[in-house]
Amino acid sequence: IEILSTLRNASGQLISGWTETQGSSNQDYSMTSSLVYDWYRGQTKTLYPIWVTPVTLTFDANGGEGDVPSPIETYYQGQFDIPAVSLTKEGYVFAGWAWESNATYSVYENGSTNNGYYESDGKSTLYAVWAVPRTITFDSNGGDGEVPASISTYYEGRFEVPSANLTKAGYTFLGWSFTKNLTSTYGGGDIYESGDTRGYGYNADKTLYAVWGAPVTITFDMNDGTGTSLGTATASFGESFNFPTKPTRAGYEFRGWDYKQNAEYPNWGTSTTSDTSRFISGNATIYAQWEVLSNQVYVGSLTSSELAAIQEVWSGKSSLSQISDRTLIQSMYDNNIHSRFGVNVYLNDVKLGLNRTSNSSYGFNYDTNYAKLSTNTYVFEFENALPTGWKLVNYRYEVQAQGDVTIVDGKARATVNYSYIESFADPSDNLFLMFVLPSMPAESTSVGINISAAPGNVIDKLVTGDSSFEWNYFLQTGFLIEIYDGENNLLWLGNPSSSNEGKVSYRFATGTYKLRIYTTNVVGFRIYSAADASLITGQDVSSVTHGDNYSEVTFNYTFADGNPDMILLFSMADVSDLTKLERMDVSSDFCGPYNIVGNWFKGMVSAMGLAYTDMSDADKNYAGYCGMLMQEYFNGSICKIPSFGIYTENGKIIENSENLVLELGVECTIKFAEEVKEVMLLGNDSMSVNSITNITYNEATGTWDATFSVSESTMLMFLTADLDLSQYEDLPAYDAATDYSEYLQGS
Repeated sequence: IEILSTLRNASGQLISGWTETQGSSNQDYSMTSSLVYDWYRGQTKTLYPIWVTPVTLTFDANGGEGDVPSPIETYYQGQFDIPAVSLTKEGYVFAGWAWESNATYSVYENGSTNNGYYESDGKSTLYAVWAVPRTITFDSNGGDGEVPASISTYYEGRFEVPSANLTKAGYTFLGWSFTKNLTSTYGGGDIYESGDTRGYGYNADKTLYAVWGAPVTITFDMNDGTGTSLGTATASFGESFNFPTKPTRAGYEFRGWDYKQNAEYPNWGTSTTSDTSRFISGNATIYAQWEVLSNQVYVGSLTSSELAAIQEVWSGKSSLSQISDRTLIQSMYDNNIHSRFGVNVYLNDVKLGLNRTSNSSYGFNYDTNYAKLSTNTYVFEFENALPTGWKLVNYRYEVQAQGDVTIVDGKARATVNYSYIESFADPSDNLFLMFVLPSMPAESTSVGINISAAPGNVIDKLVTGDSSFEWNYFLQTGFLIEIYDGENNLLWLGNPSSSNEGKVSYRFATGTYKLRIYTTNVVGFRIYSAADASLITGQDVSSVTHGDNYSEVTFNYTFADGNPDMILLFSMADVSDLTKLERMDVSSDFCGPYNIVGNWFKGMVSAMGLAYTDMSDADKNYAGYCGMLMQEYFNGSICKIPSFGIYTENGKIIENSENLVLELGVECTIKFAEEVKEVMLLGNDSMSVNSITNITYNEATGTWDATFSVSESTMLMFLTADLDLSQYEDLPAYDAATDYSEYLQGS
């Protein structure tokens, strides 16, 4: 029984679907649903229409000539078809329809069907999109015969690959490629065959070159391993070839095979015995891939009392199932106890990439990093000088090794001569290299405190639970906060950031505490109850005093049973207009050397048609080469955020924070601790790119300074001094004949 779908009510509304509950807007049956009689034999089934107000869509030629489609009636989340039309505009090609008159790419294709209408703001005019025509020419690439005539398309348009009858002695014509001398389709590269309909992802004219295939001799390289070699295999493109049996190598695990000597992710797995060749011509080598035997070791810290407490939980237990009360383990997971501070790991002075995973059963959450450690000497660097030593523990927190730390440039370092532990080969066994921190006061004689800072009028919003903005992002200032005792001994420190939800946590017993925050932009100090955010008054707290680059208060605290945990907030100067605030982001993925990260990013947005549209094809290809270096050789290791602070007329408001809030239209000064050649601002809404290159060195502060303001939610990118590529011996040189455009697509 087909469900009637053409009714209108007296108000002219349309039916968007049907519901079994009268008055409900939740759709049980769509406009294309059917009811099967046998499902409801003997029942009475009543369906009620869901009425929606229709929207009339009109079409605008947007400066073009020709007849546009007649108006179409639809509704929010409804479907509609667009009739195919022929429109023209001198110097352009018709690319489809979009909701903005200045759109550079289409939302709907010409003649498309079953389109969804999801414009909640009621947009009802579709504008013709006019694209710059792009020409694809064909090159026989050394072959004989007549190549197809050039064809015209446009960026993000589609084209059909024409047929061709080409020959070349000793070779087979396989199709076409934008890479002139394509030798394989492994790791990128594509062959366009006659009759294919393909998308065009280039904002420039391009040439398709004939691809000539021939039998390829494949050599298997054990790559320092041993095993029974097949010597070589011969296969043409599309033919099958066999692999040797699994090789072995002392101290390493076999990971598979790859056409690169040392691939991050092998193309063929450990169980592969044969495959279809994607090699096109010439000779090829396939290498055995190895990973040094290593343990997964978490890195982080605990106080000595926290370590003692979790060791007590595990005392006499050999498995998690034997622990009936897991409150402490869950608290460690919930409160990010293991990773309150950052740890870097170095091997031969090279910083290792760390990974993240969660294991709530043992208290580790997704903010807890781990390193892969093999038999070697490693240096672990803590972000500050708090640690008193280090310990290597297993998942039961039993100590496997321990040692002292040294303080270098204000950071604790542990040098560890590590040996691979075969009994911990399974990552789930969990090893933990922890820095030991000074203990906090006992819970029985102290209260918990969280310390942070925010503008005074933002604090008012936070404590009242105002939901009109994400006010908590103001707490992630990144400022260093230090806690001293009455004799000026450093007890604890930290930086409010995204990793600790914008707070530095500690405990107060009876005593005198000095709280210092490294900004002079502090006008007051407030104390709130952590239980209900009520203001606590009558405490013995000094007025705020200021040093050269910090502000501080002295707090004489008296503990008593029943005292609430507290939130201590340094009150900064008010934001002038709370209605003009936007979140900003700084991503390490888009920060780094100007000549690598900067070139790659500009080429990427140029290929997308967002900015730098006048970039030459040669410059864009070189940008793709830079992207290849980042992705395949540096693996993101050169991407980092330089140390920075952001200032307004009130003083410093942010320091080294990846998530921040700025007031629209307010001029800010950003100061970098190292040379920065360019600051780029990518508008999250408009996708516009603004560049700041007027960056000057300030001798008085030893910083590189720039001024800027923002008009919308923005991602900030910092391009630092050029990277000297000559120091890397294994980097491939730029080859202008190679097409690197794949490294600009969808990055």
